[in-house]
Amino acid sequence: MEMAIILPVLLLVLGGIVDLGRALYGQIIISNAAREGARMVSVSGYSTTQVQDRVRLASGGISPMVVPATNLTITPTACPASPAPTDSGTVTVTATGFGWLMLNVVPQLVGGNIPAPNLTATASMRCVA
Repeated sequence: MEMAIILPVLLLVLGGIVDLGRALYGQIIISNAAREGARMVSVSGYSTTQVQDRVRLASGGISPMVVPATNLTITPTACPASPAPTDSGTVTVTATGFGWLMLNVVPQLVGGNIPAPNLTATASMRCVA
């Protein structure tokens, strides 16, 4: 009797832990991809297309979590032509379309929905002269 009451709650908690772990892992992937893009932006000689391609390659592990995998917005801010010592290049990466596996099961039974987060990361690195 007690097991019938406790088991659904236990499974929901376990599923929530898995979903939050997936979201954290996705955030780590996006952060590393933004850092990789910022490294390219801070070194002169790379085009915006090359930076965006590198960020997409660095964020390849996000594709199972973000559907479709093309939901990446990459916004690079390049270094000036002759940078000052305090200038930096910045890249912002946003992944939309993350989906919960378990956290939406119970709310969907009653017609609700838990909104999925947009995974966003910004990285900047000092410009190399």
